[in-house]
Amino acid sequence: MRTLVEQLSKLTNARTVEDLWTLHTEQMDAYGFDRVMYGYTRYRTSSSLGDPQDWVLLSNQTPEYMQVFFDESYYYHAPMLKWALANDGACSWRWMMDMKRIDNLTQSEARVMEFNRKNECDGWLYS
Repeated sequence: MRTLVEQLSKLTNARTVEDLWTLHTEQMDAYGFDRVMYGYTRYRTSSSLGDPQDWVLLSNQTPEYMQVFFDESYYYHAPMLKWALANDGACSWRWMMDMKRIDNLTQSEARVMEFNRKNECDGWLYS
C-alpha cells in the first residue's frame, strides 16, 4: 500500500482520467473498498443535480448495476448520495446501517438499500 504522499504524487501526475481512476480505485481496494463511485456537477441547486448529461460520473461498479441505478432513479433516493450532498468527507457504511436499524429511512431510500444488498453493494464508500 502506498503512503499518502506517494498516492497524491501519483494521482497528481496521472496523464489521463483513466490512469487517475485506476490509481485511485486500486488504493481504495487496498483499504478494503472494492466499489467506489465519484460524481461531479457544476449545476447543482437545492433541488436538482442538473442535467445528467452534464455530470462527470466515475464508478468501478458493473455496467449492469449502473444501468439500473440510473434507469430506475435509485441515485435520486440513495441515502448515501443524500449524505454526500449535505456533508464533506467520507461516510462509513455503518452510518447507513445505523439509520436503517432505527427505521429512519424513507420507503424510497429503503428500496435503494435493498437493491444494493441484492447486488452485494453494502460496503460502498461515498465521498
